[in-house]
Amino acid sequence: MTWFKRARWKESQAYRETGNDILPIHKSKKIEFQNKTYWMMGACFEPQLTFYQEFDVQDSEGNSVKDKAVISEIHKVVAIHRNLTGLIFLEEAFEQQKKGYPPSPSDHPSDHLLDALKTCRNDERKLRKTNVIKDGLRQEVVSHWEVFWKLYYDRMDKLRTQHAEATIYTVSDKWNQGVDEELFFMDWFIRGFADVRKTRDSNLDRLMSTHCEMASIEQGHHQVVSVKEKDRGKVKGYQTILHYIFFTIPVFLLVLVIFGISMNTLVFPAVTFFLFYPLILKLRTRIEGKYHASFLESVDDKITAVLGASGSGEQETYHRPVIDTYEVPGRSTALLKVFSYLGFSLIGVSAILSYRDGINAVTITMFTIGMVCLAVRLILPHTKLMHATMRIHDQEIRVGRFGQFPVNYIRLITFKKNEGAVVITHKPPRVSESKYTFMVAHDHVDETQHELEAWVNLNGIPYQLEDHERQGEQK
Repeated sequence: MTWFKRARWKESQAYRETGNDILPIHKSKKIEFQNKTYWMMGACFEPQLTFYQEFDVQDSEGNSVKDKAVISEIHKVVAIHRNLTGLIFLEEAFEQQKKGYPPSPSDHPSDHLLDALKTCRNDERKLRKTNVIKDGLRQEVVSHWEVFWKLYYDRMDKLRTQHAEATIYTVSDKWNQGVDEELFFMDWFIRGFADVRKTRDSNLDRLMSTHCEMASIEQGHHQVVSVKEKDRGKVKGYQTILHYIFFTIPVFLLVLVIFGISMNTLVFPAVTFFLFYPLILKLRTRIEGKYHASFLESVDDKITAVLGASGSGEQETYHRPVIDTYEVPGRSTALLKVFSYLGFSLIGVSAILSYRDGINAVTITMFTIGMVCLAVRLILPHTKLMHATMRIHDQEIRVGRFGQFPVNYIRLITFKKNEGAVVITHKPPRVSESKYTFMVAHDHVDETQHELEAWVNLNGIPYQLEDHERQGEQK
């Protein structure tokens, strides 16, 4: 496991009695502290991207811990463990920067920083191999992390200033490519604890402390979170459908035992798992993402009170500018992929069945439906059904009713100016990396370019501009 693993069913059910009843439940490794063993359990939409939306610290008997000092220490250790797993991306960014030429030799990471990074990477390997974080290892990990972050914090501030003043540069500029990768890593670092905030606070110690105050079940702040009932109902509906699909597996096995393996007995499971399951999984990701946004929005409304209660120095926080929502008309390509997937899948299945059992009513019907899907895919670009509006919000991009791309999922924004195409490379939870294309209306191309570049700069997202004059340039 990394810094988390999925909780067992009984543990999840027990947690849901007082905690979140929608999001997946995860737990940390066991941690020794003051001669006792504890672990953290909590709800998290996507632990690879963000830390717990809410959590509870439990002892070896599964009882909730009420001691704030223990809660704070266990939270800190788990948060640091999470941070350590991301240091491999920082190493890769440094390697990329070595291939280029920095504005100044002092821009290279110092030897002290590289040594501290190496020590933390070794700590992460030790944590990966152990099931219980012993007291000695716990103290070493915390101490080494504090040394590393103190060194890296100075570099991070300097890098942010340089990035704010950066201009568009060529793809061959390896140094700036490495800086882009490092900035993306920094955003991953900070957003794990700060995506619920409307400020960009780079003081990680304060962010972790604030998160502990805000998300702890025992300290009660998580109770300020509310979620719209319609979003809750949609998530539960899609979860029910997925459970139904998985519960049919024993039925499939029973049919195979009784009737044997044949093309006829494999048709239904094949259609279920290769056709419907991927589509349902994408819908579930979209619905859970909408739920997650609703969750964070409700926290935003209460975060000021929590910060005041924790004594955070808000005057020391860099207030991240909040941009106005920008709307641009155009055409969405999402439906094209759906009809292409359905069309080719049905035609492929019908071809296999025809080869096995000959042409019959079932294969003809499947082939016909597949061809209709492909015909619709060709006609759609010329209809109003493709028309949609792209909305660039403060920390997400939305297209129509179904396209939702939070900054946490976006890996790269490519703007093909000659085509008026915005290509969003994104990696949602449980789904492989994919690209989404939106065609901007011709009379909005220049304005959209300006708004996109301001937005990616604000959120630290890699950006690539493609046109005849500056083809292959990246920001």
